[in-house]
Amino acid sequence: MYQIFNALGWLVGYILYFFYFLVRNYGVAIILFTVILNLAMFPTYVKQQKSMAGNTRMQKKMRELQKIYKDDKRKLQEEQAKLMQEEGNNAFGCNAGCVMSILPLIIFMGLFYALSSPLTNMLHLDAASVSNAVNFINTVPGDVFASSSGGYASTYRQIDLIKSFAETQPYLSQFFSAGDLAKLQQFSTSFSFLGLDLLQTPAVSGHFWQTLFTTPLFILPLLSLALQIFTQFYSMRSQRKTGQQAMNQQGCMMVFMIIMAVWMFYITCIVPAAMGIYYVLNGVMGFVRIWAMQKFYSPAQVTARSEGEHYLRIAGEEAAVKELPIAVQQELERKIRNWNQTSPNGDAARKKKSQKAAGTSPASGSAKAAKSNKRSSGKDNYLGKKR
Repeated sequence: MYQIFNALGWLVGYILYFFYFLVRNYGVAIILFTVILNLAMFPTYVKQQKSMAGNTRMQKKMRELQKIYKDDKRKLQEEQAKLMQEEGNNAFGCNAGCVMSILPLIIFMGLFYALSSPLTNMLHLDAASVSNAVNFINTVPGDVFASSSGGYASTYRQIDLIKSFAETQPYLSQFFSAGDLAKLQQFSTSFSFLGLDLLQTPAVSGHFWQTLFTTPLFILPLLSLALQIFTQFYSMRSQRKTGQQAMNQQGCMMVFMIIMAVWMFYITCIVPAAMGIYYVLNGVMGFVRIWAMQKFYSPAQVTARSEGEHYLRIAGEEAAVKELPIAVQQELERKIRNWNQTSPNGDAARKKKSQKAAGTSPASGSAKAAKSNKRSSGKDNYLGKKR
């Protein structure tokens, strides 16, 4: 698992370094990364919202069909299948919802590994050289390379090397080139943001409450906790108004989200403050996204747009149908008349058949009339002669 997340951190590190190269500040680079990441994912959230609105609309129509065909199960199944085909709903909403729910955690882990190993995952220095430098510095007498990360000292060795770069620089020339040392020199001075040292942790694991309020960094995990809880309350309140989620479902979701928010509060306390910057800004962007969804992509608005697009599509298809030329229409009419007159299934054949069934066909009628006239005329002659 470490190799997977570290590889992800290696990729995220390229993106972070690009923004760092533009602004030369770690905090601003994280802000740019967070904003652009959320903007890039916004269309996916819109598709998810449209799919959820479509499912809500289809469920409403399903309930109406159940009322209409409650006594005819076969007809109900046929109409439901037809409705699903017309609505065009698929599993994208569910799949997208699952992916979007775990994507922030995946990005968080990738960002953590990028920030906790900045020499190999952001500056992309040679891993063997970094490892040799760290191991060598550990053997230097004194407390030059002491870690401030408590039980996570081995995880943050690269951060400790950057924090103590001024003292350890004389020992690093045998491991890094002059160009790499220049990178490290500039990199070590870019972690100050709004007076905060983003390489420090708000609290030390193992001494959590004793160290939490010793630096101003504690404001970051507190802000992230408040933003997460407020955003979840706002989201569920909006969903309850639009009927997207039942009350019992919201209760379970709220408990789960509060537990996750508290857990992430603890995590942001014991990781470098740069992660707190990301999580706070991500919470702000999350609230803005949910507000925009309810403002411009509510189920009612999405349904209205969908119905309008359906109407325009049908109208366009009808307008695209070209009328046949007059000569072609006349030729078709002539062929239809000929078919009716000559075909065994034509109108003339059907009329003759119906007359025969009723005993009123022209041939049989004339024969019967002639036979009747003959009998009647013979009878008159006979009776005339008799008289």
